[in-house]
Amino acid sequence: MNPALKEWLSQRTGPWSLVECFDWWERGTMIAIPPLRDAIRDAKISIEYLPINSLLVRQLIDRNTVAPDHVMELSQKREMVPVIFAIDERGRQMLIDGNHRYVLMGLRGMKRVPCFVVYPALWTQFEIKRGSR
Repeated sequence: MNPALKEWLSQRTGPWSLVECFDWWERGTMIAIPPLRDAIRDAKISIEYLPINSLLVRQLIDRNTVAPDHVMELSQKREMVPVIFAIDERGRQMLIDGNHRYVLMGLRGMKRVPCFVVYPALWTQFEIKRGSR
């Protein structure tokens, strides 16, 4: 387990589960989202506004990766936490946190999504390889 993730887990008070992870099947890994959010805050990473990809919105809906009830629940909130995009070593973007928020913003016709963009130097610290638990 990566030292940054181990440190975060040692300070965690209360339950924590893999539900709070993004499962990156292609890499054979998961990314622990709560400690990554803490690291984003600590690093003072600025919010960016990326164009919403309507094809991605459609894929998230069609592949049942979002729960309609949760999207409706989020629609009642005034503010939403920025989503997180990870850039891998080959420069590819992956939406690792905020599928429901991304879909909601797309369905509302928004043109841009507030997000944090993180690079391997940061997010790999919170990577959990399959079978390493």
